[in-house]
Amino acid sequence: MTKSEKGFFLYETVLSLLILSIIMTAMFPVIMQVQTERMMIREQREAVTLVRKEMLKQYEAPQSGFPEKLEGEEQIYSLTVKNKGAHVQEYCLNWEGRNSRAQTYCLSLYLP
Repeated sequence: MTKSEKGFFLYETVLSLLILSIIMTAMFPVIMQVQTERMMIREQREAVTLVRKEMLKQYEAPQSGFPEKLEGEEQIYSLTVKNKGAHVQEYCLNWEGRNSRAQTYCLSLYLP
């Protein structure tokens, strides 16, 4: 190359690609963990919505039977209802999350 020509040498380009690949390799597990956490938050949000809907149904029209399974968009939840006193019921959803951990979400309902 003459002095008037501008550009990168081959070893500069290879070195910059090597540095970029090392950084991306180090960041890949972090990116995967963030994706997993996002999926868990989505599942929890769906569980909250399903529990609240079931509680609202029970509050508006009390029934003796409850569904054992509730289906979400991507998950099947098992519902348990426990009487915690004369006027209090506890609704709990259990499911296995995308990270293969058991998840539980509970809410209590006061019935007049």
